[in-house]
Amino acid sequence: MSSTDPSTSPVGALSDRFWEEILALNPSTATVYGDERYADRLEDPSPAGRAKTRDVAERTKRDAEAIPADGLSIEDRITRDMLIVIADLAIEEDDQGTHRLAVVDQIGGPQTLMPQICQFQRPTRPSASRSSSPASRPTRRSWTRTSGSCTRVSRPA
Repeated sequence: MSSTDPSTSPVGALSDRFWEEILALNPSTATVYGDERYADRLEDPSPAGRAKTRDVAERTKRDAEAIPADGLSIEDRITRDMLIVIADLAIEEDDQGTHRLAVVDQIGGPQTLMPQICQFQRPTRPSASRSSSPASRPTRRSWTRTSGSCTRVSRPA
């Protein structure tokens, strides 16, 4: 195996496996990144779901540490070390029970949902498919971003 080809290096294979497992455990993140394989589910915040995340972190850390740093390309060495750091953080967060703080998390808590939703707009149909008279157009309710805040408006469909 070449240590310079990420597709065949042990670090590349480990990082690919880690990423796939993270996407499966975080379906919302996967969907935001355009991967809709998990769009039919949400994250599992239960003890069982957290145990799966910890297992991924522990296995990733163990597998990354088992890859000798000597002889790795600079990119592979950085990737290997970052996998260890990410795994250590996930394990420490689990040890500390930080999941209990999610409801008041100022960056990722539930109160951030509305501002995040405001970043997305429903696609509009091309104007050729619309009636020429605005009064004859059906309306739909949608969220729109106005002056940095969300307001509910009625717009032509």
